[in-house]
Amino acid sequence: MVQPAPAGRVPAGLLAAAVTLAAPAAAQNVSELRYSLDFQGPLMGLSNPAGVPITDADLIVRNGPPFAPVQPRIVLPGQFLDQYSSCVGHAPGVACGLEINAISFGRDARLRPSPLYEFSVYLSVDEFAVGRPTVPPTPIPTIFSEAQRQEAAGDIYVARFVGPGPYPNLPAQSFGVADGDGEPSSPLTNSLIGLGLVEPIVPSPGVPETGSNLDSIDLGPPFDPLTDTLFFSLEGGIPRCNEPLAPVFDAAAQQSLPTGATARSADILSFQAGGSVELYADASELGLDFFGGDRSDDLDAIVVVENGTPGYQAPTGPFSWVVGPNPTDLVLFSLRCGSATLGQPDSISGLPISEGDILINFGGDQRPGIWIPAEALGLETIARGGMANDDLDGLDTLDGQGEPFKDCNDNGVEDLVDILSGTSSDCDGNGIPDECEEPGIVVCDCAASANAACGNTAGAGEGCENNVGLGGRLEGLGTSSIDTDALELSVSQVTPNTFGIVVVGEVNTSVTVGNGRLCLGAFSGVPNTPVRLAVEPTGTTGAFTFGPGILADVGSSPAGSVVSIGSSIGFQLWYRDNGGPCGQPSNWTNALLVLLTP
Repeated sequence: MVQPAPAGRVPAGLLAAAVTLAAPAAAQNVSELRYSLDFQGPLMGLSNPAGVPITDADLIVRNGPPFAPVQPRIVLPGQFLDQYSSCVGHAPGVACGLEINAISFGRDARLRPSPLYEFSVYLSVDEFAVGRPTVPPTPIPTIFSEAQRQEAAGDIYVARFVGPGPYPNLPAQSFGVADGDGEPSSPLTNSLIGLGLVEPIVPSPGVPETGSNLDSIDLGPPFDPLTDTLFFSLEGGIPRCNEPLAPVFDAAAQQSLPTGATARSADILSFQAGGSVELYADASELGLDFFGGDRSDDLDAIVVVENGTPGYQAPTGPFSWVVGPNPTDLVLFSLRCGSATLGQPDSISGLPISEGDILINFGGDQRPGIWIPAEALGLETIARGGMANDDLDGLDTLDGQGEPFKDCNDNGVEDLVDILSGTSSDCDGNGIPDECEEPGIVVCDCAASANAACGNTAGAGEGCENNVGLGGRLEGLGTSSIDTDALELSVSQVTPNTFGIVVVGEVNTSVTVGNGRLCLGAFSGVPNTPVRLAVEPTGTTGAFTFGPGILADVGSSPAGSVVSIGSSIGFQLWYRDNGGPCGQPSNWTNALLVLLTP
């Protein structure tokens, strides 16, 4: 059923297509993410790891471990632009006429008319975006939640679509898949790969900016500098709506073309190694620069699907890029705030065009059409307090023929899409499919002297030191799934040739017992807990594995009622430790806290 249009934009006729979340067909590996930055951010002019200053025309990639605050690495410097040599090293906020607004390598998702076709839209926004709240709220970051922290502009989000477009302006949501500076991996926070950027970014009418603003994004196979063709657009001389004190410059007008003309900010340009910057798609072929005249529109993001024939063959109608004897190219795009075409009725549904919409043009029509509306991406289209609508800054599309950005279970599906479509559970709400996480986290160790029975500290993740000079370790193996009951407890570094008792309870206390530390107490409302599950020999090496079938054992115990999806239960091992450091006959391993999943 088609729902009523949300307040703010009323279409001439709603389109019978649905926006949903689902899982695509399998792909292979994880994509490389390339991106560029706005000229105002603090990384401008700083040397990247190779010693070259970062500019607003460089394509960069994340550098180093996922959460390391390391500056990104340049994979394609902007030296193919006329202004590069005079601008390289410019300071943040200095308008030098270099900024690249949009990028693609021509290999984006070739959208198809099948009702079962599925694809993802990846996007970034500027620092003034507010987003639409998710009801009910979710712990996974959204544009709205990141905007509350003033960190929306450095992040990348994904929205999932199924069926043929164009799509109606029904409210939907985009969820975070990459974070500007990276959030720590923890069950209490969402775990997103960091991009080496600076956050937060405080919205301001002037320059420079306090943080980084992603200006363009692209996912795909690793960049090949010898064979890949870059499609891009340059900043135009249109004032920035929410930044009246920011300098205005026309980078496009300073870029020469082989014809002797200069580029326009609504043109799509191309570059390949060994060649020059050339015109790929003219502004008029995209339905731009008609309402306000020459250089009145500015492309802010693009998707390009090249058909292999030189030059731009514009779509002649929906899906002309996949049907017929001579498929056309496919170009999708959005416009920067201040463009003259914004506010005009689009050519498909009659909606006023917004800077958050993803647009298409068929055959040079003087009005682009809205293929994916801003509402379906979780963007706000109602002007508030004199501010412009949410601006879509970076854009890419990916389907089952491409490779996801984060795919921990190697099923060819973006991890977040797995979670949102229900094909993977995420009981702790940290944005990682439960099947990819170790079953449980180590708690209650004896690394601090305050936790040791008699000063017998041990390493992180270990119980207190025992009679062999080590701290007993308890770790989880398998999964925390109730359905599979494949959880196993791995015990090591305990006293050999004796026995231990596996105990289950709630991690809610910390008391000295024997030579160690007990951290399990009774579950709320469950008498006679902690519960002894089993007595196990420690063997000649002081190590053994207990399970699977543990959850069935717990279920048949007095604590059986706690075995439910989303419940947290703790495990610990009590073991004989004659001759231990504190003169007591027993000790404890660390505890393992397990969140039960479906």
